[in-house]
Amino acid sequence: MEIELSKSCMDELAYKVAKILKRELKNNDDLPELVTTAEAAKILHVTTDYMRTIGERFPRVKGEGRNGRVLYVRSALLEHY
Repeated sequence: MEIELSKSCMDELAYKVAKILKRELKNNDDLPELVTTAEAAKILHVTTDYMRTIGERFPRVKGEGRNGRVLYVRSALLEHY
């Protein structure tokens, strides 16, 4: 069975699905508040390399030293999603 949808119908459907997913992610208390660069990239649907480039735009905790681990605040990432 195949159904054809207009572009406006598909856009409306995608918007509603994204809204539901965003609400579900915000309401999930089991998720950790801080996420790694790889997890942050998945949330924003970007590559890890690009996440490192734009990382300063988001609240984060950086480890000590030149190669310190960077953790991002999940709620801030979801607001920008």
